[in-house]
Amino acid sequence: MASTATNHDTSITKISKVSSGSHRCEIDFSQVEKIDIGSYITSPTFPAGGHEWSITCYPLGNKESANGTYLSLFLDLHSDSKDVSVIFDFNLLHTDGRPSATQLNRTSHVFEKSGYGWGWPQFIRVEDLKETYVVHDHFVVVCTITVLNASSCPLTVPPSDLHLHFGKLLEDRENADVTFDVDGELFHAHRLVLATRSPVFKAELYGMMHEHNSMNIKIQDMDPLVFRSLLHFIYTDSLPDEDGEFDDADGDCDSSLMTDNILMTQHLLVAADRYALDRLKLMCEAKLYKNVTVETVATTLAIAEQHNCSQLKEVCVEFAAVSENYTKIALTDGYDHLKLSCPLIIEEVQNKINQISIESVPCEEFGTESPHRPDESL
Repeated sequence: MASTATNHDTSITKISKVSSGSHRCEIDFSQVEKIDIGSYITSPTFPAGGHEWSITCYPLGNKESANGTYLSLFLDLHSDSKDVSVIFDFNLLHTDGRPSATQLNRTSHVFEKSGYGWGWPQFIRVEDLKETYVVHDHFVVVCTITVLNASSCPLTVPPSDLHLHFGKLLEDRENADVTFDVDGELFHAHRLVLATRSPVFKAELYGMMHEHNSMNIKIQDMDPLVFRSLLHFIYTDSLPDEDGEFDDADGDCDSSLMTDNILMTQHLLVAADRYALDRLKLMCEAKLYKNVTVETVATTLAIAEQHNCSQLKEVCVEFAAVSENYTKIALTDGYDHLKLSCPLIIEEVQNKINQISIESVPCEEFGTESPHRPDESL
């Protein structure tokens, strides 16, 4: 049945902010008796992650075939944006105000455009809702949203103008006084610049006594492309893709190229940590944070754990704890590496999945697209 709700009473739904990413939606259960199957009520819009959202509730379900047995819940995007990638969940509060341990659904989804909704047609049986969650003719839904786009990334990269002064110095081989042999490829650089930028390079280059003015260092455990990017940052304070030297993972490229760029960023993060280049490490973290995928999340999570990237680790765990994601992640090569190198992380993800699983209330496992247009809200 198409939506036929016509009630304009603003007391039907109230929205209040719980935290930076969570919003509390209070719904008048007494209105259920006045609403037909397929009709809905929509909350006022609220901000999260740099976008505007609303919650749409079908008190008796969005399909006639359900016979009014289930309540349906959907999250709708209102901002004029495209391909907004999010992790979100709906949770009901018990009559004593505690969050439900069983009636919690989480999923990840890419909202393609404004007016697009996603959620659960069979979120909870109406009878179970009335028995456990309705108090004073009201029940409360808490929606938590994590946006995986640039506007939501919590990592702040400080500005720099170093590239204005040292950008061309890397090309100056005549005055270079150190040569690196990285897996057979030679790189010429300047000890003073390296030591100024990295305390690790300072210890390595000036902590050894050398009779000659120039020195040669062999590095066997790093890819030459990674080392080239490392030097590029040291001299210009920017990533190579910012200067167009190779395609950016945020740009218009195919999935294989995007995956290669993510893998490159992972290796560069490890190198940045090795040489104590904190700004470069943050830049790599931010790039990986905005590009969490099924194919690369396991290796990113292992790197985040081993190199103390707490915020990157948190978003990877949240992404992996979506059950449909975890099923696919477990088939990747990165998962086998993660299981061997960081077994406690696997246990943490599995515990989170168990925590949010529905044990007593039947509910559709996967989200489905909302059948309505949010701009038809009351």
